[in-house]
Amino acid sequence: MAVLRNSVGVALKQGGLTLEAQFHALEMEFNGNGIMAIAMRQIVAAARAAFQMRQEDPFFELAMIADIASGASVQDILQRIPSCAMKQEESGAFDQLQHDVLISIRPPSTANGRDPEDGLPTIHAIFHYVSLHLTQQGFVETSAARSSPCRLYTCCNLRLRIDEPNICRSKPWLSASWPNWGPDGKCWYGTAVSITKPPASSSQAGS
Repeated sequence: MAVLRNSVGVALKQGGLTLEAQFHALEMEFNGNGIMAIAMRQIVAAARAAFQMRQEDPFFELAMIADIASGASVQDILQRIPSCAMKQEESGAFDQLQHDVLISIRPPSTANGRDPEDGLPTIHAIFHYVSLHLTQQGFVETSAARSSPCRLYTCCNLRLRIDEPNICRSKPWLSASWPNWGPDGKCWYGTAVSITKPPASSSQAGS
């Protein structure tokens, strides 16, 4: 094990400078205050922290398992590496409100007042939204996009999910133009669509 640990450590050290340069380039590319920029920097920070842990101990997962066996809580282990929210799937009808539970291990607020979970689910929604337009023949117009529920349909209790669940169940991109959002703004999916399809007159540089 010691030989393997040393071998992996050497390889990690050799690639460290290149990886850090990539991290820095991403931080410079996404240096704004928009939700996507903040989310990208969260991803970079998590990747950098994990790589540093890997450099210190190439097999740090084994240490985590040992710590759990010694009595450490799973929550403590998860907090060592920033993680996205996790969906705990429960039994019951798919259309049941809050059928599943969304679990976050992040603090409930941040210094700038933004929900720390805003960024990553929004990026996940962007990928989902874009994927619905992809066919074997290429990308199609939104009017021809595949129907699919929002990835958070089963754990959401926002007003749109309650008032017009069919939007969330089949055409979640319509959440971006739903007129009844309150002062807290759109849901994560609606925000994702708004970012992906900005008004022609606006600029999204650095956001």
